[in-house]
Amino acid sequence: MRIGIISDTHRLWGRIEEALRTMGKVDMILHLGDNVSDAEDIRNILRDIPVVAVKGNCDSTDNLPEERTLLLEGRKIFMTHGHRYNVKYDFSDIYKRAKEVEADIALFGHSHLPIILRKSDIIFINPGSTSMPKHGSSPSCAILTIEDNRIDARLLTVSKSIAMAE
Repeated sequence: MRIGIISDTHRLWGRIEEALRTMGKVDMILHLGDNVSDAEDIRNILRDIPVVAVKGNCDSTDNLPEERTLLLEGRKIFMTHGHRYNVKYDFSDIYKRAKEVEADIALFGHSHLPIILRKSDIIFINPGSTSMPKHGSSPSCAILTIEDNRIDARLLTVSKSIAMAE
């Protein structure tokens, strides 16, 4: 299963489209919040591909949870935006929560900084921000592939040729 991961899209549709092109063919999209209305727009365009989202600190909807746990290809995936777990400062709070839910993989956004790291037996992925990267990072997204009980996670740079004011 090939899963596209996107976060902190902030309604900059040109960058979102470029991120979707950069991801290529995926079986599912996971949106980690901050403008989850973009997740609905992605769902309307990709129609045959499931889009699952959690709300972030910039989302006012009550229709989505702040975190979810999914079981995909025998792996437990914990999704959150990250603002409730202080991910801009360290990963101890999100690590504790991921352990509590017995996650194999923890996905978060919020900091706008892309990272993949392993702590103990958990893989943590922040795809960064497609639209508003911070601290010198590039616009980015991620791909998570789960196949034959193997996990492969990759960060992808989204083209900078798309104008920010769209």
